[in-house]
Amino acid sequence: MPKNLLDAIDGIESSEKETAVLQSKIDRLQELLEKQKRFIQNQEITIEKQKVKITRLYDIPEDVLELKELVGTQRATLNQRETDLEFAKGEVLAIQKEIEFMKKQSIPTQRKLDDGYETIGNLKVKIAERNSELLLKGETIKSLENKVLEIQAFADKLQDEQVKLLSGMDQKWKKELEKLRECTMFLKMF
Repeated sequence: MPKNLLDAIDGIESSEKETAVLQSKIDRLQELLEKQKRFIQNQEITIEKQKVKITRLYDIPEDVLELKELVGTQRATLNQRETDLEFAKGEVLAIQKEIEFMKKQSIPTQRKLDDGYETIGNLKVKIAERNSELLLKGETIKSLENKVLEIQAFADKLQDEQVKLLSGMDQKWKKELEKLRECTMFLKMF
């Protein structure tokens, strides 16, 4: 085979590998992007519910503030991933055009196909690892949500106790005022 043809075939193989890697990154980023969007929407709903309940309290619990900060961080991460995704799409388009040009000049070899299968296998392993990480993060989120519920229950209990205390103090003051009135009337009689 002429050397130029071998170089062209090697170039195509290299470009297809890069395209597969970039396409995989795009797919992963799109999946992560959608999951992050759903997560943020759920967190925003939770935060709105918590805001309504928190307005009854004097102080905002630290866990709620941490949850707000977490949502802000997730938004920033989501925006960065969207930017990365757009950049990766541009790179994929450029590489795809280059591959189409090279395909017109030569025929793909079996080695390219074998490399593609190997890449797919590696990507499946990476996907499995990412899924494990996502499950772990999901458990962390559930744990945080449970903490928020515990804090809200504690806050509700504190508010009930405050109402009882104020009611008791009001009754006590009324009794003391009545005693003072009786003493004053008694003293006026003498």
